[in-house]
Amino acid sequence: MKKNWLTGLTVLAAALMLVLFSTCDLLNGKEDEKATIPATPTGVRAGEAPGEGIQITWDWATGVDKYIIYRFTGASNSPLELGANVSGSASSYIDGSGLVGTNYSYAVAARNSQGTSEKSSKTIAVPFPLKTGERPLTPTGIEAVVQGPDAILITWVDAANAPGYKVYRSTTENGIYTVVAGNGTLLNEKTYLDNSGLSASTEYFYKVVSVIGGVESDRSGFAKGTTSSAGSVAPNYNSIDITDYSTGNYAFLVKNVGVGNTELVAFKGTPAPDTIIGRVPAGAYTHGINRDPAKFTSTTGFALTLLTEAEYNAKKTLLGTATAYAKIYVFYNHTGTNEKVYEINAHGNTGYSIKLQNRRSMNVELRRNGINGTPIGFAPDGVAETEFYVDTGDYQLYPVFIKYNTTRGELVTVYPKFANGDAVTNLIGVSYTSQHPIFDLESLLTSDYTFSTGTAYLIIDNRTDGTGVGVQVKKGPDIQYSAEGVSTINGTQTHIIPLFMTKVGVNYASSESITGYTIGQTGYSYPIPAGTGAMSPEVVDVNNQPLPEIVGSNLQVDKVYRVVVRGSNITNLVVYPPVLEGSVSLEDFPTE
Repeated sequence: MKKNWLTGLTVLAAALMLVLFSTCDLLNGKEDEKATIPATPTGVRAGEAPGEGIQITWDWATGVDKYIIYRFTGASNSPLELGANVSGSASSYIDGSGLVGTNYSYAVAARNSQGTSEKSSKTIAVPFPLKTGERPLTPTGIEAVVQGPDAILITWVDAANAPGYKVYRSTTENGIYTVVAGNGTLLNEKTYLDNSGLSASTEYFYKVVSVIGGVESDRSGFAKGTTSSAGSVAPNYNSIDITDYSTGNYAFLVKNVGVGNTELVAFKGTPAPDTIIGRVPAGAYTHGINRDPAKFTSTTGFALTLLTEAEYNAKKTLLGTATAYAKIYVFYNHTGTNEKVYEINAHGNTGYSIKLQNRRSMNVELRRNGINGTPIGFAPDGVAETEFYVDTGDYQLYPVFIKYNTTRGELVTVYPKFANGDAVTNLIGVSYTSQHPIFDLESLLTSDYTFSTGTAYLIIDNRTDGTGVGVQVKKGPDIQYSAEGVSTINGTQTHIIPLFMTKVGVNYASSESITGYTIGQTGYSYPIPAGTGAMSPEVVDVNNQPLPEIVGSNLQVDKVYRVVVRGSNITNLVVYPPVLEGSVSLEDFPTE
């Protein structure tokens, strides 16, 4: 009996102690804190912190151990986590790590031992300011393109997303430069047509600065241009060379067929009297542009700009202000052949367009229906917005980045893809209710993307002896070209042939079988189809042999393989299996 009484007393005391401690916890407000996940932060705002960066503030709340700060770039919904250990007693955070001029928005989440709240709503976008002692980055790539006896077009490359620019001019390289544009209202485009107060046959020098918050960058390097002589103008339309050089001394080949039936004037780069390289007839299948030694002096890639006859005649005195019918990227090989035919995006001159917004300072080409699809248009690096004219319809567009590395002598084309393998792409509809849709590259390139070539590369090493045998690679009936537009690899030569990965939806395979590829000798003849006047290749295959599979696996994306070809003539040609040599360099394409 006594034992049961003591036991009951012990239990009663324990219960009283539990009630006492629980009451203390409730009085201290700790029970609610530990029992629930914090509420989503409210009142989140972002604004400039002078000299420091951007300050994010929010309404302080109880029951929070830590706050997490997220930063969004442009229209992207993939944030960068800036601070994961901001004290729960804080109600503000300063972001000092942004890129000057870039628009950022922010969200905040709260965390305790029970978990993490939902992110708050994003703040309005705020441009990242200069910090104390900083100056804007200096513009680069400045060019001066003469437009006639009294006008010069100045262009330059973006500098850290600056909101405005000034242009300075002098008549001598080391003379006094005075502001000719942007002194009152800053220029917000990276181009300026100087057609005020210029004299004919005179040399002018230009420098550009970027301006943020009233602070100017250092002046850029100079660009110079000499205005043409008085009375000189661009040539009459009908006097521009329309000769087809496809069977002889051509620099490159273009195809101008499809909707529109439009003749075009071709320019090497920005339209100007001195950059005209020929005229392209309507319906031309493989029209060759003259390999003028004054215009084509070295291996290079460039923007081929094309104007219609009406636009050329209307803007003949100021060609730099003309609206391009089409613009595509062309690679010219000065020491070799240029067999690739570049297709012009033909359309009906209806006024519909797609606008590419690009702040990545890289050459971008939009391609339809795949990374190796038909080019819709090309935007050189440093051009924030480029307009491509099209017909109505749906356009599944893929951005492709292109760069020729002069040091390595390589032309590399890459596409951006996300961590799950999806290629960056966007479906755009062009119609009478959406006449000028925007392809916003910045909003698509979120923080989790990487670059890939989407191809495996074969170095075809032709070691045939005797008189040598020229060989080509084919996939079924289709000839495969190098990035430089070469298909025929002659004896003792090597060329790199890209093999595109198979596309499934918006993904591209990470490996590719080479079943269906052959290598052998191919001869050409060029009959003229009746009634067209266009040149069309007729291909005669000789002894094409299947390309042997790589032992143990397929070809891998972004890898380079060597294929050796031996023999004394086409009848005893031997093709060896591909051997892995290395990976494609992507150093020219930073993701930030």
